[in-house]
Formats: sequence, C-alpha cells, structure tokens
Amino acid sequence: LLYPYNNTVFPRGLRGPEIQWNGGGAGDVYRLSIVSDTFEYESWFSAPPPSRYAFPTAPIDAWRQLTTSVTGPLKVDLQRWDGAQAYNAKSINWRIASANLAGTIYYTALDPNKGDVLRLTPGAQAPESFLQTGGRCIACHTVASNGQKLVAGFDGGASPWGVFDAASGALLYDSGQASGFQAMSPEGDYVLWGQSSGGQLNLSASNNNQVLSTLSTGTGIPVHPVWSNDGSRLAFANRTNGNWLDFTQSALWVTGVSTSPPQFNDVKPIVESTPDRPAVTFPTFTPDSKWIAFMRATETRTQNALGELWMTDGAGTTFPLSALNGAGYLSENGGDANRSFEPSFLPLAAGGYFWVVFSTTRAYGNYAGTGTLLQLWVAAIDQNPQPGQDPSHPAFWLPGQSLGVRNMRGQWARAVCKPNGSTCEAGFDCCEGFCLKNSEGVPVCSDKPAGCVDLGNACQGNADCCGQDVACINGFCSAGKP
Repeated sequence: LLYPYNNTVFPRGLRGPEIQWNGGGAGDVYRLSIVSDTFEYESWFSAPPPSRYAFPTAPIDAWRQLTTSVTGPLKVDLQRWDGAQAYNAKSINWRIASANLAGTIYYTALDPNKGDVLRLTPGAQAPESFLQTGGRCIACHTVASNGQKLVAGFDGGASPWGVFDAASGALLYDSGQASGFQAMSPEGDYVLWGQSSGGQLNLSASNNNQVLSTLSTGTGIPVHPVWSNDGSRLAFANRTNGNWLDFTQSALWVTGVSTSPPQFNDVKPIVESTPDRPAVTFPTFTPDSKWIAFMRATETRTQNALGELWMTDGAGTTFPLSALNGAGYLSENGGDANRSFEPSFLPLAAGGYFWVVFSTTRAYGNYAGTGTLLQLWVAAIDQNPQPGQDPSHPAFWLPGQSLGVRNMRGQWARAVCKPNGSTCEAGFDCCEGFCLKNSEGVPVCSDKPAGCVDLGNACQGNADCCGQDVACINGFCSAGKP
C-alpha cells in the first residue's frame, strides 16, 4: 500500500482519498473492507496497474457517508485474488476527526501559471484563481489570520510589498518599498517588512509605509517573519549567510511585539542551526500561539533541498514532527522522508486537532512524476503535545489542487467573513463570530446570543463555551482532546 499512510487522521468534508498500491496484476480482483464501531464498508472491484481505488460518489457518496458516521478509528483491509488464489489482506488503520477543515489556503502555483496566487477552500473540487501575475510577478504572500487581507511582494528582485483585499482581490495599497517576505498582524492592520532591503525589519500600518519601529538582532539579518495569532509575538529566522532569498545558515528567533506603542521586546534565539539542516526558517504558530512549527533544511530553495518539519515551545522543548515527515514508512537517507517544507497552521482548531499545510516533493502514491514536484499536503497535530511524544500524524495529499503543477507557499487563514443573515457552518464563517439557527432552522450569521455558545462560535474564554471538553482557542470554541 502506497497511499494513504497507516495511522493517517482525516477530517470530514473532503473528497475521499484515492487508495493506491503496487504489486497487482491486470486481471486481479480486490476486496476493500473498512470497519469501525458504527460503520462498515465493503467493495469488490478490479484495478489494473497503476492500481488505484476512488470511493464512489454515485449513487451515494460513500466517503462522505463514512466520515459523517464515524469519529475515531477505522480498520482498513485490502485483499487480492489473482484468479488462482486469494492473498492475505494488507491492513492499515485510519482515524476520522469530528469536524470539517475550515478556512482558505492561499498558495503560489508555478508552471504553467507563472506564479499566480490561487486559493483553495478545503472540500472544493478545484482552486479559485485569486491574484494573476498579468505581467507583474506577485509572490512571497502572507495572509492575515482573520482572512480579510493579504500582503505580497511584486516584480521579483527586491519585491516591494503591497496589500490586497481578500474578498475582492483589489489592491488596497502599493508601498513601493523593497521587502521580499512579510508578516501581517492577525487583523491585517500592520505589516512587518524589509527582508530584501537590509539588516532590519520595519513595522508599518498596512495602508502606508511610515516606519513605526524596527526589528534587528545585531548578529544577522531577520527573514521570514510570522505573527502569532494572539498578536503578542513574532517568530522569524535570523540568517547569517547568502541573500534574502537564497541562504543556507539561519536560526529561529522570537520577539514580543506591541503596536501601541510600536515596539519590540525580548528579542532572542530559540532554536539554533545544525550542521545537517543549517537553514532553520519558515515558522508558523499553532492556533493557541503556544507552539511554533518550522522547517529545518539544507537550503531555503525548497525544490532541491532536503528538509523536515519540527516544533518548539520556544522555551527549550524542540522535536521533529516525525510521523508527518514520514520517518519509518517513507524512504529516508535523502528520500521522501526528508522533503517537507514551508508549514502554515490553520488558525482554528478542528475536531480536537491543529492542522498544518506544507509543501513537499514526496511521491503521491503511484502517480508518475509527483516525486519531484512540490505539492500541498496536510497533517493533523495533537492539540496538547506531551513530553516525549510525537504529536503529529501522517499527512494526506490536499484534494482539489492540480497534479503536475508546482504548488508551494501554502498560507492558511480564516475564510473571508460573511455578514449577518448569510448562511454559515460555524461562527468563524461570520464577521460577528456567531452562527445560529433562525426561525426556520437554517444556520445564519447572527448577533451574539445570551449565555454560552456552541462549538465554532466566538468566545473570550473557556467559560463562554457550552459543554465539557470545550476550550476557547484563538477566539472560538473548539473541541478538546480528540
């Protein structure tokens, strides 16, 4: 069995995974059995090499029915008959989380798009073209975690920064100031910029280029900044060789940040470089802002690099995300287990997990050519990492993107919010933060109700959320342990 991997955690709301394997013959017949405490599925079929099985959608969407009927473990058996004998089943286990993935993933699509920024809502059949180059390169994008604004660089070279409206794609402000990569505050009001222009980063409001404060380390040049979801901290890499785009030596740093008054405080390193993976960069905060995932790689140009994803609490606890990286089940020593890059967390907890999107050149099952092209994959991370335990789970290929296209720099944010009266799935869909059933029983965006609120609605603390094992994470009521 090549894909999906053993012990993968799947959310609800996505297209079913395409099971892929090798070693079969053209005339072989297969039996697929999937069993949980609340659901059983069985299918008999043929699948000549390259052997694959897609869950049927007619007359019933089998994967959707399975995932909405199950929370927890699944036992998966695939058995083969070659016309003369039946073989023992290959068995693996999956787990279904109790929620859909939320938000929108903005990513850069190269070849043949030439760098367009696309966006994909998890569960959609195809991405939406968001920002087209139109002769002017747009790259190095970052999205405010509330999903309302996006900042990106223009034109290659020094890449001056500009701000876009996420609802319409309209350019709101063109700074004309060299930048490269930027960080954007959670509400989209501030931008940290200047990676390509010198030895410091500059803090400005997102509608002008007046420098309010500067960030420097004195021992290198800060690059690849990212803002925490609670707005209190920034993480960034501190490079000590190369240029702003190509370097092979950097450490991970953090700083406190304030916009009133504008200032930085307690600027310090938290993860040092290592000889085998000297480029430590591309940080991203978990929704609760307590943990930082980052990339350890041989270089920052990820297409030809070897890299892994790690996580740290910034206070001395640092570990690899081994299951996500593929340790023990993907080829190592320079193979697929060393090709994970550019992580970005969904800023909302879902189904008892944090979810991270990342780019990787690992092979997608038995699809030819996918072992060299960057594609976007997603993995579940346990919400409450425990000492000595890997909180990550094996990743899955993100459905909806195009195979054969280099897709990279996935940036996960909340979806563009909806006004009151719009239909919704949860409060994080709504500008006011509350999704409630109207008199006809239809969930619509609404004003804040009296008393506690259900999962997915806005909160300021755990006491605002109804039910046990429910926590207020990044402003929304979220399920506790999976």
